[in-house]
Amino acid sequence: MIQIEKGIPIPLKRNVLARKYDFESMEVGDSFAVEVTRKRTAANIKNTLSSSSYDYAKRYKKPWKFAVRRVVENGVKKVRIWRIA
Repeated sequence: MIQIEKGIPIPLKRNVLARKYDFESMEVGDSFAVEVTRKRTAANIKNTLSSSSYDYAKRYKKPWKFAVRRVVENGVKKVRIWRIA
């Protein structure tokens, strides 16, 4: 028989991408890069970073803004995201 319980709070959903990319630790002017690979194209990474940073700011009600750009650093293609506000 199953016991019905009352008053148990529902835990908040965990944002997997926020934990993976650690937007919380970023200050204005900070950035990080994700390397482009055969499995993850620049367009795919750019879309993922753009949407996850937007979702993070919206979910946690932060007035933060981010900029995402494709870059080449030391001959390696990457996608870099900056916190701009």
